[in-house]
Amino acid sequence: MKNWKKEAVLLLYAFALMLLCAGSSPLIQYLSPDSSIFYTMGRSAAQGTVLYQEIADYKGFYLFLFNWIGAWLTPNSMNGLFLVEIVFAYIKMRYVYKIAGLFCESEKNV
Repeated sequence: MKNWKKEAVLLLYAFALMLLCAGSSPLIQYLSPDSSIFYTMGRSAAQGTVLYQEIADYKGFYLFLFNWIGAWLTPNSMNGLFLVEIVFAYIKMRYVYKIAGLFCESEKNV
């Protein structure tokens, strides 16, 4: 995928998909009980709380790290988490596109 137009389409698709489906979307603004716990842990870490000592949950650190990045970007709203989700959706779509290109018979795959 060397063409910048394909990259732009994937990014636009990731944005549209997350805007309509993600709980952290500005249109929806609803986190499920599990997601709200992850976001609370991330927000607490962004405010200086020591994870697993002052506040704890049994999930792994990376889940809280990604929510911390979102809370750090926009401390008073979920828009930062929305941006993080867009980035990960874009990365996932890019790799799905590359894998699908392996199964296509055209000469211009991947």
